[in-house]
Amino acid sequence: MIRKTLLWFCLCAGVVLSAQTVPEQGTRKEILVNDRVHVASAVLPAHGSTPLHRHDRDFLVIPLDDAKLTNHEEGKPAAEVVLHRGEPVLIKGGFSHLETNEGDAAVHLTVVEFLAPQGVVKKITFEPSKFCNQGSATACVSEKYLFCSEKMCVSSVEFGPGVATEMHTHSTPHMVIALTDMEIKDQEEGRPAVTRNLKSGEVFYQPAGITHALVNGSKTAKFITVLWQ
Repeated sequence: MIRKTLLWFCLCAGVVLSAQTVPEQGTRKEILVNDRVHVASAVLPAHGSTPLHRHDRDFLVIPLDDAKLTNHEEGKPAAEVVLHRGEPVLIKGGFSHLETNEGDAAVHLTVVEFLAPQGVVKKITFEPSKFCNQGSATACVSEKYLFCSEKMCVSSVEFGPGVATEMHTHSTPHMVIALTDMEIKDQEEGRPAVTRNLKSGEVFYQPAGITHALVNGSKTAKFITVLWQ
């Protein structure tokens, strides 16, 4: 469900932001830029507020903490916004607002700004999936699609300790946003294997056309995927 709620952190009006700090207004740091997205990590301190700002592009907010905010959208009454850790929110651009963190702890987020409109949200027809490596009840992959738009789908994925996927191909680009610290071996066809170490909130972008298999480390890995159609 699209909600007009969040946050000045999203590289407003298409401006590319570098790391910066504003007293009582939090920090934001650009972590990925390509021809599809601008991605930033952001922190809004306890009881901090943002300045009034405008969002012209669609954006996805991935909360890394539970939080309660007050949203002051220009021309509308103030509204309470409740965020849940690991539950992404897709928001249509075209509004101005400011936000206040009502909690006693800082709120950490990863914000994905899309450079092209993502279209309307569609009804999900995918059932949650789960498979386990042979002989194991814990080396399992679980995936649940959360929502899709006309341009992309967003899912929640969990890799159990030691899980190994089969070799598979991605015909379109996709991006991973870590919800936990992750250490995953990525074996791309025809190339040496690499280990991808991501901290919570960090991202990894894969272009279209790769064929690979993944092997998780010794800890459960949870992440959000954005899969373009």
